[in-house]
Amino acid sequence: MSRTDDEHVPGSGMGSRKAPDEDDSGNRHLLESSQTPVFVYTMEGELIAANGQAADFLGTDHPEELLGTMVGEFTHDKSQAAVERRRSTLVEDRKQVPPREETLVDVTGEQKYAIVSSTPITWEGEPAILTTLRDVTELRMREQQYRRERDKFLTLFENLPNPVVHGEMVDGEPIIRQVNPAFEETFGYDAEEATGQNLDELTVPADKRSQARDINEQITATSHGRFEVERQTADGPRHFVIDIVVQDPGAETPQGYAIYTDITKQTEQQAELERRNERLDQFASFVSHDLRNPLNTLLLSLDMVEQSSEGEEIERCRRAAERMEQLLEDLLTLTRQGEDLQTTPAVDLARVVDETWQTLTTGDAELRVDVDLEVRANTGRLKELLENLFDNAIEHGGPDVTITVGATDDTDGFYVADDGPGIPPEERESVFQAGYSNAADGTGLGLTIVRDVADAHGWSISVEESEQGGAAFRITGVERSG
Repeated sequence: MSRTDDEHVPGSGMGSRKAPDEDDSGNRHLLESSQTPVFVYTMEGELIAANGQAADFLGTDHPEELLGTMVGEFTHDKSQAAVERRRSTLVEDRKQVPPREETLVDVTGEQKYAIVSSTPITWEGEPAILTTLRDVTELRMREQQYRRERDKFLTLFENLPNPVVHGEMVDGEPIIRQVNPAFEETFGYDAEEATGQNLDELTVPADKRSQARDINEQITATSHGRFEVERQTADGPRHFVIDIVVQDPGAETPQGYAIYTDITKQTEQQAELERRNERLDQFASFVSHDLRNPLNTLLLSLDMVEQSSEGEEIERCRRAAERMEQLLEDLLTLTRQGEDLQTTPAVDLARVVDETWQTLTTGDAELRVDVDLEVRANTGRLKELLENLFDNAIEHGGPDVTITVGATDDTDGFYVADDGPGIPPEERESVFQAGYSNAADGTGLGLTIVRDVADAHGWSISVEESEQGGAAFRITGVERSG
């Protein structure tokens, strides 16, 4: 960049080759008073005057440092040709040229944008060119940022696997302005066909129109919303969660985007689960009433017959009735295993063990508690687990069996062990299956209940040989409290 040794006019706040000439007073006043960048060039294109705003725009504190540079020196390559054409027009025609936006580069290399206006003047008695700038750099930078964000959004819009629609509310009706490929595939309408159509008329089943109108009214008054809906697709009715974002909710015709997430599979699974639970409730009701009532009648009749008769047949009938009663209890317990665990508070394991033991008919069996754990569990379900393990030990270990409850070595669980005959290794994988029992009067459901209780808590259960040669049930993955 060339520089000049001519003097800077003291106190003028601008750079100029010579002292002011009376004939140039108007132009010099413009140069000094203007709040926008002002440059004066010779007809050959050399800068001979500039104000402080011009220096600021080009990244320097001293206007005189700019003097002697040539027109186009601070012009970006892509604007060079246009600048030269404008200068030629000014030199040849001596007429003002229309304003034009140009890309410039300051002394630090930073790119700037300005609306450039140039007009021929007389400066110091010689023809010259007066150029003023209107800085639009911030505006253009915002526009560029907007375009980048728009391009990224459009890329996301086009490639998102979920159906997306850009729409506008016109007289309360959702009118499609743009759809992505996933929308085309899901709903069976190409973009050209869908654009301009009423979204509800294309996708909402007839019996869901009232709900759709309610959604339209609600979303018009807010900036966003989420709704679970049924929509007609190319493959038939499907369930979606629609997330709607409104860009300008207060506008006369607000625009926004709707993103569809297909939840048909989850909805069908939930419906099937509800049907299964309903069947379980019906089964439990049947077991509780339709079977228990005749069973109670049978037991009462046996009591009456027993008072007047003797014999093995009566005892055999009683054992069968009692086994039926136990079977019903176990079946009812199994139906409850499908219910969700509502709470898993902190419970004292030793206390629950003792409370469970007190409710059982244990005969001469002995319980040893060697555990000091506070765990998170549903108390009722934990008691069911312990009760069935205790019953299993007494049933197979005999009336004088010794049962021990202790903490596992890794402290993430506990075990229930006995000194009975144990379970053969080849049968240990089968003991938790419904119907498994090697006792003549067993229901085969007790250990299935144990497994289901453990599963409901997220625990793991296994069986191995105890230190006394009996069976040891290890429950691990138990969350401790504190």
